[in-house]
Amino acid sequence: MKFLDEAQSTAVTRRKIEGTNDDGDLANLLLQAYEGDAVSKTEEIMRFIGCNLTASKLREDYPKKDLRRVFERLHFIVNVKKDLTGQAMKSVVQEYADKSHSAYDALVVCVLSHGMERTVLGVDGEEVLIKKLYRPFTACRTLTSKPKLFFIQACQGVAYQKGQIVEDGPKEQLDELFEEDVPNPLLHKPSVAVEADVLIGMSTVEEFKSFRHTTFGSIYIQALCRALESGCPKKENLLTILTRVNKEVSIHDYNTHKQMPQLQSTLTTKLVLTVD
Repeated sequence: MKFLDEAQSTAVTRRKIEGTNDDGDLANLLLQAYEGDAVSKTEEIMRFIGCNLTASKLREDYPKKDLRRVFERLHFIVNVKKDLTGQAMKSVVQEYADKSHSAYDALVVCVLSHGMERTVLGVDGEEVLIKKLYRPFTACRTLTSKPKLFFIQACQGVAYQKGQIVEDGPKEQLDELFEEDVPNPLLHKPSVAVEADVLIGMSTVEEFKSFRHTTFGSIYIQALCRALESGCPKKENLLTILTRVNKEVSIHDYNTHKQMPQLQSTLTTKLVLTVD
């Protein structure tokens, strides 16, 4: 991971430090910390530490595999804590937010869960406010001025998005089998804190459903993983990559409906995640 400075371009090398990985089932909430030491202007040796949490159960296994593959390629260690209750989710988040992150460079949280208004659900059905998952980290002094990235796959409402013909635009494609991400969602867009260096990528905009393929899982997570695998080796800016995710998801049909992801960012510098 490297912050790009318009006046500076330095090479980055990395070595991976072994960690404890949990090869369990689907991680619905993925929490990863990115730790590093700056060795010189031309070399960084990166160390990594992380933990993953599970919110509510989803039956497909592909998102877990995709997230693990992509983030391990980006030199993150992926640890999983499965099937957490709502209270357990909050407890583990607070536990990590209370730790010193002085040596850490960034934080990434991926949430795949069912949800209600402004919440995700634990396996016990308890609603956890989305802000309870990210605000403990924005309040962490040792993560100040460091990117805190949150990707949330969950419906944000009960309405379906309709398509609109774009003149001279790409031909819409009809994918095979899709279903609503949650049977009866009432999820609303989470409140976004004004703290700097926070990025929240939502799978869909306010009031609307999001979809997953019945075999391959979350449409948004599929697109996110593909875009990261394509753009990171080219050292593309993360915002450029995520804009491409928005476009890829939005141009397809899902059971004749549309899905439009939403990106909210208070990042204060360009962010590039590299694989080298």
